[in-house]
Amino acid sequence: MSAEKLLKAPLDLHATALNLQKALASAGYFDESLIESEPEPIKRGHPVYVAWEEFTDNFQTGMIPSEIRIAFYRLRRLTLFKSSEALEAAESLNLLLARYTCKVLCPELDGPIEPCGLRYLGIVYDKIQPTADKLLKLTWSKNMVSASSLVEHFWSIDYEGDSDPFNLLNQKITEVNKVLRRAGYPYRLSKKSGYVVWKSLKE
Repeated sequence: MSAEKLLKAPLDLHATALNLQKALASAGYFDESLIESEPEPIKRGHPVYVAWEEFTDNFQTGMIPSEIRIAFYRLRRLTLFKSSEALEAAESLNLLLARYTCKVLCPELDGPIEPCGLRYLGIVYDKIQPTADKLLKLTWSKNMVSASSLVEHFWSIDYEGDSDPFNLLNQKITEVNKVLRRAGYPYRLSKKSGYVVWKSLKE
């Protein structure tokens, strides 16, 4: 993603997320009395579906967490089947949208936290193994980091034995990715051409 798009993306995301929330409200999905009278199903062309497409079309880089997509399609399915659970589903989607736009507009709220944890979308995932936590901290704000420098950083003092230190680095990458997967974070650490890089799940 270009620097220009990175600067523009949070504002676009916030605007389209608000439009989607407004479309949900206008369709009556936050109104208990209306939901009981079976509001119009969310089909293609429905204002909520149009707002959803505008929201997702801005971002084709895997930035939108899968939980938001799951929440939307759950809501859509429930409205098609005229389920009474649609109200709860709409409220869940609304909350996820609010949390995610806050995440993009206030990125300092997310990331590694002390002593050994990760905060993402306002939720803290702790109990990360210390060496894996160190790897997360060293790579979080960087596009790529030399694998050799990470190995030197981790094991220049502590490393003992005959095991390949790069294999140990691979193990730590796997541990970090388990935490990222548990948090629903849309990127993973990967090794490429001697570097540890962030990779979108859509790549």
